[in-house]
Amino acid sequence: MSFYEQHRDFIEELERIAPEGVRIEWSGDTLIMQAPPSGIHQLNLAQVRRQFEQHAPDGYLPSERSGIVSPDVSKGREPDLTYLPVNVLSEPGNKAPPPRP
Repeated sequence: MSFYEQHRDFIEELERIAPEGVRIEWSGDTLIMQAPPSGIHQLNLAQVRRQFEQHAPDGYLPSERSGIVSPDVSKGREPDLTYLPVNVLSEPGNKAPPPRP
């Protein structure tokens, strides 16, 4: 059983009560809490996003701060920017299933 599975209720409670913008991620058995990003970070992200937009594959859309969970390796991340398939984004809930082999 992964750290996330063992501590899911605790993590969800932290996410509920954390101040606006605080990012909570987990890696292995470590919780990582980060303050909101700075203005320069946001500027850099916007510039990278513009570059990616020109090369995004058909059927993919940008998604900001989406919760990405990898139960196999006990990691949960909330990356600043990801490109996900439209069919994943149109599914109910907020979890993207891993690609099928």
